Amino acid sequence: ERQEAEFEFIAAAYSPDEAWVTNSVHAVGGYKLNQIHRHLDMPLDYDLSPSSSSSCVSVELILSLPKTYPTDENAILEIDASISTTSSSLDVPNSMSSTDLASFRKMAMGALPDLLR
Repeated sequence: ERQEAEFEFIAAAYSPDEAWVTNSVHAVGGYKLNQIHRHLDMPLDYDLSPSSSSSCVSVELILSLPKTYPTDENAILEIDASISTTSSSLDVPNSMSSTDLASFRKMAMGALPDLLR
């Protein structure tokens, strides 16, 4: 099956913490739903000193594949994105204030619609 070939490509091209495939049952239709998850780190424009490394917010893109994809040219792919809710989702310096952290999460949330286009 062509979807399986795409999943094999994902497994070969990315490490398991960069991209992975999940299978579930669609809540409404009851059919098998395959999703490709892709982990991205969104860099932030926050710099404490010239030598500090870039800070980032962890984002997860989720591509839901309908059961007829890729053979049906009219099949609609659903794309969603979210910010990780784990405490490690923000890779920022320890000296950053909680106000700065909240601002970065808000900036990342604001950028998600552009990322999905």
